[in-house]
Amino acid sequence: MLLVKTKIGPSKIEGIGLFAAEPIKAGTKVWKFEPQLDLVLSKEEAEKLSPSAHEQFHRYAYLDMVRNKYLLCGDDGRFFNHSETPNCDEARDNESTFAIKDIDVGEELTINYGEFYGNMDEHPEIEQKTVAYYGVKDSGQEKAHPLGA
Repeated sequence: MLLVKTKIGPSKIEGIGLFAAEPIKAGTKVWKFEPQLDLVLSKEEAEKLSPSAHEQFHRYAYLDMVRNKYLLCGDDGRFFNHSETPNCDEARDNESTFAIKDIDVGEELTINYGEFYGNMDEHPEIEQKTVAYYGVKDSGQEKAHPLGA
Protein backbone atom coordinates (compact mmCIF):
# COMPACT_ATOMS: atom_id res chain seq x y z
CA MET A 1 0.00 0.00 0.00
CA LEU A 2 1.44 3.34 -1.00
CA LEU A 3 1.99 5.63 1.99
CA VAL A 4 2.82 8.83 0.11
CA LYS A 5 0.88 10.85 -2.45
CA THR A 6 1.69 9.66 -5.95
CA LYS A 7 0.30 9.74 -9.46
CA ILE A 8 0.87 7.55 -12.48
CA GLY A 9 1.81 8.77 -15.92
CA PRO A 10 3.93 8.11 -19.00
CA SER A 11 7.46 7.10 -18.04
CA LYS A 12 10.68 7.85 -19.90
CA ILE A 13 11.93 4.53 -18.51
CA GLU A 14 9.14 2.16 -19.59
CA GLY A 15 5.39 2.40 -20.16
CA ILE A 16 3.62 3.78 -17.11
CA GLY A 17 5.55 5.07 -14.12
CA LEU A 18 4.85 6.10 -10.53
CA PHE A 19 5.56 9.78 -9.73
CA ALA A 20 5.77 11.75 -6.49
CA ALA A 21 2.79 14.08 -5.97
CA GLU A 22 4.45 15.57 -2.88
CA PRO A 23 8.07 16.04 -1.80
CA ILE A 24 9.42 12.84 -0.22
CA LYS A 25 12.34 12.99 2.19
CA ALA A 26 15.06 10.32 2.25
CA GLY A 27 14.17 7.65 4.80
CA THR A 28 10.41 7.99 4.31
CA LYS A 29 8.51 4.71 4.07
CA VAL A 30 6.70 4.99 0.73
CA TRP A 31 5.07 1.53 0.48
CA LYS A 32 4.21 -1.33 2.80
CA PHE A 33 2.77 -4.80 2.27
CA GLU A 34 -0.94 -4.86 3.09
CA PRO A 35 -2.38 -8.42 3.11
CA GLN A 36 -5.95 -7.22 2.52
CA LEU A 37 -4.88 -5.26 -0.57
CA ASP A 38 -1.86 -6.97 -2.11
CA LEU A 39 -2.26 -10.31 -3.88
CA VAL A 40 0.13 -13.15 -3.00
CA LEU A 41 0.10 -16.29 -5.17
CA SER A 42 2.26 -19.38 -5.42
CA LYS A 43 3.68 -20.30 -8.81
CA GLU A 44 1.03 -23.02 -9.08
CA GLU A 45 -1.79 -20.58 -8.28
CA ALA A 46 -0.46 -18.06 -10.81
CA GLU A 47 -0.33 -20.74 -13.51
CA LYS A 48 -4.07 -21.40 -13.02
CA LEU A 49 -5.00 -17.83 -13.99
CA SER A 50 -6.70 -17.25 -17.33
CA PRO A 51 -4.25 -16.40 -20.13
CA SER A 52 -5.07 -12.67 -20.05
CA ALA A 53 -4.95 -12.50 -16.22
CA HIS A 54 -1.70 -14.51 -16.23
CA GLU A 55 -0.11 -12.05 -18.68
CA GLN A 56 -1.08 -9.02 -16.57
CA PHE A 57 -0.14 -10.70 -13.32
CA HIS A 58 3.37 -11.55 -14.51
CA ARG A 59 3.87 -8.11 -16.04
CA TYR A 60 3.32 -6.41 -12.68
CA ALA A 61 3.99 -9.06 -10.02
CA TYR A 62 7.39 -9.86 -8.57
CA LEU A 63 8.83 -12.89 -6.84
CA ASP A 64 8.97 -12.22 -3.10
CA MET A 65 12.05 -14.15 -2.02
CA VAL A 66 11.01 -14.09 1.65
CA ARG A 67 7.64 -15.76 0.97
CA ASN A 68 8.81 -17.62 -2.17
CA LYS A 69 5.57 -16.46 -3.77
CA TYR A 70 4.58 -13.84 -6.30
CA LEU A 71 3.30 -10.53 -4.98
CA LEU A 72 1.13 -8.11 -6.94
CA CYS A 73 0.65 -4.66 -5.43
CA GLY A 74 -3.08 -3.93 -5.23
CA ASP A 75 -2.54 -0.22 -5.82
CA ASP A 76 -0.32 1.89 -8.08
CA GLY A 77 2.78 0.50 -6.35
CA ARG A 78 2.92 -1.96 -9.24
CA PHE A 79 4.17 0.92 -11.42
CA PHE A 80 7.59 1.28 -9.76
CA ASN A 81 10.00 1.04 -12.70
CA HIS A 82 13.55 -0.31 -12.61
CA SER A 83 16.62 1.89 -12.35
CA GLU A 84 20.28 1.08 -11.79
CA THR A 85 20.34 4.31 -9.72
CA PRO A 86 17.01 4.07 -7.86
CA ASN A 87 15.57 6.58 -5.42
CA CYS A 88 13.77 3.86 -3.40
CA ASP A 89 14.86 0.54 -1.92
CA GLU A 90 13.11 -2.51 -0.51
CA ALA A 91 13.55 -3.37 3.18
CA ARG A 92 15.25 -6.75 3.78
CA ASP A 93 11.98 -8.33 4.95
CA ASN A 94 10.19 -7.29 1.71
CA GLU A 95 7.47 -5.71 3.87
CA SER A 96 8.19 -2.11 2.92
CA THR A 97 9.95 0.27 0.54
CA PHE A 98 11.79 3.44 1.58
CA ALA A 99 13.02 6.56 -0.20
CA ILE A 100 16.82 6.43 -0.18
CA LYS A 101 17.20 10.03 -1.32
CA ASP A 102 15.01 13.12 -1.39
CA ILE A 103 12.43 12.88 -4.18
CA ASP A 104 10.93 16.00 -5.78
CA VAL A 105 7.32 16.45 -6.89
CA GLY A 106 7.00 14.98 -10.39
CA GLU A 107 10.05 12.73 -10.04
CA GLU A 108 9.53 9.07 -10.90
CA LEU A 109 9.85 6.61 -8.01
CA THR A 110 12.22 3.81 -9.00
CA ILE A 111 13.72 0.68 -7.51
CA ASN A 112 16.47 -1.70 -8.60
CA TYR A 113 14.66 -4.94 -9.43
CA GLY A 114 17.83 -6.92 -8.77
CA GLU A 115 17.65 -5.82 -5.12
CA PHE A 116 14.40 -7.76 -4.66
CA TYR A 117 16.34 -10.96 -5.18
CA GLY A 118 19.36 -10.36 -2.98
CA ASN A 119 22.46 -12.07 -4.33
CA MET A 120 21.71 -12.64 -8.01
CA ASP A 121 24.39 -15.37 -8.08
CA GLU A 122 22.03 -17.44 -5.93
CA HIS A 123 19.14 -16.92 -8.40
CA PRO A 124 20.55 -17.25 -11.94
CA GLU A 125 17.13 -18.15 -13.34
CA ILE A 126 15.87 -14.66 -12.50
CA GLU A 127 18.84 -12.90 -14.06
CA GLN A 128 18.58 -15.12 -17.16
CA LYS A 129 14.90 -14.30 -17.49
CA THR A 130 15.59 -10.60 -17.02
CA VAL A 131 18.35 -10.55 -19.61
CA ALA A 132 16.46 -12.75 -22.07
CA TYR A 133 13.23 -10.76 -21.88
CA TYR A 134 14.41 -7.21 -21.36
CA GLY A 135 18.07 -7.19 -22.28
CA VAL A 136 18.78 -5.20 -19.11
CA LYS A 137 22.31 -6.50 -18.60
CA ASP A 138 23.36 -6.06 -22.23
CA SER A 139 21.75 -2.73 -23.06
CA GLY A 140 22.26 -0.96 -19.74
CA GLN A 141 18.86 0.65 -20.27
CA GLU A 142 16.30 0.90 -17.53
CA LYS A 143 13.42 -1.45 -18.23
CA ALA A 144 10.15 -2.67 -16.79
CA HIS A 145 9.63 -5.51 -14.36
CA PRO A 146 11.80 -8.62 -14.93
CA LEU A 147 8.99 -11.11 -14.39
CA GLY A 148 7.03 -9.91 -17.39
CA ALA A 149 7.79 -12.91 -19.57
